[in-house]
Amino acid sequence: MAKLPLIRAKELIKILEKIGFKSVRQEGSHVFLRDMMMEELP
Repeated sequence: MAKLPLIRAKELIKILEKIGFKSVRQEGSHVFLRDMMMEELP
C-alpha cells in the first residue's frame, strides 16, 4: 500500500472546506468541522 503524503493540519482544513466542511469551533488544538451538505437535507 502506498504511503500518503504528509500535510499540515491547516492544509487539511483548507482542503476539507473546499469540499463542503466548515470549521464550527476550536478548543485548543482541536478543530471541530461540520459537513454543511448534511445540514441542507430535510
